[in-house]
Amino acid sequence: MTPTLRGRWQTRTFLMVVIGIPITLPFCVLALLTMPLSAPLPLAMLAVVWGVGMGLDPLYQRALRRRWDHDWPVHLQLWAGLLEFGISLFLLFGWCGGFALINPGLLIVFPLHYLLVWGFSFLMVQGPMRVLFPRWRYQGGQLR
Repeated sequence: MTPTLRGRWQTRTFLMVVIGIPITLPFCVLALLTMPLSAPLPLAMLAVVWGVGMGLDPLYQRALRRRWDHDWPVHLQLWAGLLEFGISLFLLFGWCGGFALINPGLLIVFPLHYLLVWGFSFLMVQGPMRVLFPRWRYQGGQLR
């Protein structure tokens, strides 16, 4: 499949809603139990990860056009996931402590949270999306 920018954005948003939010809710409960005012922070972290991905998608599209087969293979998806993790980590915790000042436990929990959301999203794209949305692959990742 050669995704279009619109298809990337639709797929990313769909996966964040369908996979990201259900995985994030237990982290919200955990944050609520450790520090009540920090309960919505895992959802804010998910929003930052979504925003970073949406911002990087045009760069991924530009890189994709330079490849001879115009494809985005699995190893590039893994590198993109690491890049998005690093940028998100810096945005959330880099400037003067960020979210860690509100709830220090989030700095420890964020890598697990990111890994679960990204991992299940990656697995969903590799299999179930192709079954649930058969035309998705042939419409550049768009979920019409």
